[in-house]
Amino acid sequence: MEDLSSPDYNDLILNTSTYYQSLAPTIFADLNPDIVNYGNAYDLYEYALYQYNHNITIFESISTNDMANLRSMASQQQFEMNTPNSSGNIASIAGQTFASVVLQQFDHIIASSGVSDKMTLLFGSFEPFLAFFALSNLSVGPAAQRFTSLPEHGSIMAFELYSYPASAGDNFNTSTPFPSTEDLWVRFLFQNGSSDNSLTEYPLFGRGNSEVDMTWSDFMTGMGGFSLNEVADWCSVCESVNLFCEAIASDLTNSTGSSTNNGDGKKGLSPVIGGVIGATVTIALFVICAIVMVLFGFRLDYHEKRAKGVNASDVGGIAVLKRNGSGGGGFKGAEKLASDTDLTLKGGAGASVIRHERVGSWELNESPVSPTSTVGKHSSLDKEIESGRVVSKADYGRNSEDGLEHVNPFGDPVKAVDQV
Repeated sequence: MEDLSSPDYNDLILNTSTYYQSLAPTIFADLNPDIVNYGNAYDLYEYALYQYNHNITIFESISTNDMANLRSMASQQQFEMNTPNSSGNIASIAGQTFASVVLQQFDHIIASSGVSDKMTLLFGSFEPFLAFFALSNLSVGPAAQRFTSLPEHGSIMAFELYSYPASAGDNFNTSTPFPSTEDLWVRFLFQNGSSDNSLTEYPLFGRGNSEVDMTWSDFMTGMGGFSLNEVADWCSVCESVNLFCEAIASDLTNSTGSSTNNGDGKKGLSPVIGGVIGATVTIALFVICAIVMVLFGFRLDYHEKRAKGVNASDVGGIAVLKRNGSGGGGFKGAEKLASDTDLTLKGGAGASVIRHERVGSWELNESPVSPTSTVGKHSSLDKEIESGRVVSKADYGRNSEDGLEHVNPFGDPVKAVDQV
């Protein structure tokens, strides 16, 4: 990447500041004047281009020469920032990774004898374009001027893998075997923007105009000279501090034997990989414990928080509920819940099954404490558990619907008026 603190870069900012400030009252009137300089050349060009295409006022106030100048300075800035320089190839990392993808896709086609990956589409920004132009020597070739400036929006790079028929009269069909690598050829095509007429062939790697077609072997050699085919290479060139890069670096160190041994001559895991394994094991154990708790009847229950002065039985928050293994209340246990006011439980001596039985029904006018019953206490409706524990009597009274008085559930029903 271009050194932003270098004298040359600072000179460019100073030498172009007057020109940029001359456009500040018109094209860049809505922007802070402090950012209208060469340091933001690309962003200012994109802003001006958008306004030029969509704002009639700007379109009429800016000349085509001004647009061309803004584009030229943006191209100069970005080409310097995305191509190899005295500091190395790190600035062109986008082109290096792009080249590796092209090689990998062609390898897939050849390995599958043309069955898979017949067409690959990649979408991206201008950085891989500029970086690849410089790495493949397109920027110094016969058409250098086209490949040293920003590609127009909608530009296309295409790589075609093909072969020639064995003879002039041969035609390919489904029964034709896939050609050997010695018979494969590659060519590069470029279309600068959507307004360009068609894809045009261009020679790569400093070859002449008559050498736009190259053998697969020459293409692979040329691309392999600057492509990054391994993640470890990418991590090394970028000096990345990503977690996976640290793990790869540790593995490479261990493989060379320079890592610390365990004392018995065996290489240990790197701290990064050990941390990842430890975190994975911890999560797995947590999930297993949660499953075991669910199987043994543990549940999480939420209650409203207890206000000050409320009984301890109404404590709110989240609590753990556990179902007793011998049966803990309700219809499935040996003890009834407090809400089961009209049920009692019965089990015979040594019985393994608990039966439940109603102990009263105001609908049938049978109540264990009915004041009008002629039989007194109804023995079939007031059961006791055979162990001798007497179940507390339930209140079968009910209030009137309007809640103003107590209704006698054992009185005569309401009679309709049947007289005129």
